[in-house]
Order: sequence, then C-alpha cells, then structure tokens
Amino acid sequence: LRLTNFYNIRGFRDTRIDTLIVRPSRGAVELSFQVDEGPPVRIASLTVEGANLFEDFDPTAELPVQVGGLLNAIALAATRDTLIQRLRNRGYPRADILRSWRLPAENPYQADVTFEVETGPHSIFGPITLVGNEQIDDDVIRQLLPFEEGQEYSEVRTLEAQRNLFSIEMIQRASIVEAVDPAGVVPDSVVALQVRITEAEVHRMRVGG
Repeated sequence: LRLTNFYNIRGFRDTRIDTLIVRPSRGAVELSFQVDEGPPVRIASLTVEGANLFEDFDPTAELPVQVGGLLNAIALAATRDTLIQRLRNRGYPRADILRSWRLPAENPYQADVTFEVETGPHSIFGPITLVGNEQIDDDVIRQLLPFEEGQEYSEVRTLEAQRNLFSIEMIQRASIVEAVDPAGVVPDSVVALQVRITEAEVHRMRVGG
C-alpha cells in the first residue's frame, strides 16, 4: 500500500505492484515486489488565475511545476507555498492559493492544473510595539528593523528583522507577531506588529591587581 501511494503521489496513478513470496528453506522467506509503473500523468496546461498584479514582478516565474512535468502532489504543494510566499513578500499578508486539476475523460493522462489566487487586501506595516526590552533602548531595537510603519508589508522583512535581533548577544529570544486588537478587530490593510524580546542575563566582571 505504501509503495502504491508513493507512486500515486508522484504522478503514476495506474501503478500495479505484485508481491512474490518464495520459501528457499525452512524458516526463511524471500519477498519480491514487482512494480509496473504504468503511464504517468503529465501536466498539459498550467494556469495561475489572478496573479497579474504587478508590472515589475511575475510571481509565476520559475515555479516547481511546469507544463510537461509529472502531476506530482509534492511539487504542486511546493508551487502553492511558493506563490503564497511571493505574494506575502509583496504586500499581501493574507494571500491564499486554491489549487485544482482536471483529468479529461478522453485523455486521463494529461492534466489541466489551475492555481487560483486569493490575494486579500494590499497591506502596509502598522504600529510597531516593543515588549520585554528593559536594558536595551527602544531606538536601538527599531534601528534593527528593516521596515517601519507605513511601508508595504513584506514577510521576508520580518524574518530579516528577527535575524538582526538575534545578532545582539544581549537578546536571548526574539519574535515578531501580529498584534492582537483587544476588541478582536482585524484591520484589512494595516498589519500591526509586536516585537517580543527576552533579554539575556548581563554579567559584569571587575579585575584588580
């Protein structure tokens, strides 16, 4: 069953596996799995609907799946993740992708694959609050953030900010999360962030002679 599933996920949907059991001697068994892959299902057409948002940027370039490739579920999932990440790095933090494919009855080995983009609102960075820093000044932390309020939202910038914060030895832990409104209201186009800091213990040493 696992071997069949292994091939099905990778585009071989008619794979047949036979098991041969041979007893060469008493108390011993030899197992042989004979695999007939069958014809693979290939991608005949690839459509990304709703991705024509940018003039200087094509989010569909160099995707993990291409026309003519196998209908590989792993590659399809990677393509969905790639599209979501690219959109979230260009101002769409709530972007999502719906994927589907169709196998025509007249040719069940040629798949028409569609990714439907749901961008959500174009967003900017909102107010940035700092939590947990007692010895490190707020201005020092804000200088390490590669973004500021009012700029276009980019998820990769928040990751870069975490790396910058971890470069300071006085910071033991750092995380950047979306701030929760006390009333539970989620703004459509403004992403307020909270920078949470856990400072490391500071030791002083005095040496005399």
